[in-house]
Amino acid sequence: MKTPARFFFTRLCAVLMVAVFAVLTTQTPSVVAAEKQYKFLVVSHMGANDSNSKWFDLSLSDFEKRFPNVKTEYISTSEYSTQKYIQLIEQAVATKPDGIAVAITDAPALEGAINKAIDAGIPVVAFNT
Repeated sequence: MKTPARFFFTRLCAVLMVAVFAVLTTQTPSVVAAEKQYKFLVVSHMGANDSNSKWFDLSLSDFEKRFPNVKTEYISTSEYSTQKYIQLIEQAVATKPDGIAVAITDAPALEGAINKAIDAGIPVVAFNT
C-alpha cells in the first residue's frame, strides 16, 4: 500500500510530466532539438507553513533531476484566501511560464484566472481537485 506522501509524490510527478509533454508536443522539432529550457510554475493554496509543503519541495526537486531542462517553481500564499489565490494565479500567468499546475480549491472562483492562462496559450494542469 502506498503511503500518503508516496501517493502524493507520484501524482505530482504525473501532473508535471503531463504538462511537460503538452509543451513539448506543441514545439517545433528544431526548438526541442536545441534543448530549450522550460519553466513550469506549481501554484498552490498551501503555504510553507503547511506540513504537506515538504512533499512539494521533495517532488519538485526529484522532478528537476529527472528533467534537467525543466525548471519548476512552487509558489503559494502564506495564508489562504480565495482572492489571494486568484491573484497568485494571475501573477503566475503574467510571468508567461511554459506551463502551470494549479490546485483547484474552488473551481467556479478560479475559472477566470485559469482561463486567462489558457487564453494566453499557457498549458494548465489541475491537481488536488
